[in-house]
Amino acid sequence: MENIKTIFVSKEATSDKLKLRDSEGHKPGDDNLTTYVDAGDTVRWELDGSDSGLSEIFKIEKKRDTHNILKAAPEPVDGYWLAIVKDPSPGKGKTEKYKIGYKIKDRGEKHWDDPKLQMNN
Repeated sequence: MENIKTIFVSKEATSDKLKLRDSEGHKPGDDNLTTYVDAGDTVRWELDGSDSGLSEIFKIEKKRDTHNILKAAPEPVDGYWLAIVKDPSPGKGKTEKYKIGYKIKDRGEKHWDDPKLQMNN
């Protein structure tokens, strides 16, 4: 059975930085999110409802000098961004730092922010 970890993306009310939460119950209230994944999981990024403050996620990419725990770069599919975690696991505790490119609703400005994915197993 497919296990999907969803990362919900919105804009902080008082700045242009991201406010992130995930389907695992992590809600830091800002952009400091680490989502824990297992080998073979699907990771999905989506705007957090119609009041996210964002018009779109335009890119998700791995940062330099970090572990690579995804099979391939995230791709846009049906309004979401999807990626699959490598199987077998690249190693318990391995962390991939990545960045989300997004546009602010009604302004079209491009911004980047950088949460993490970390292996459970």
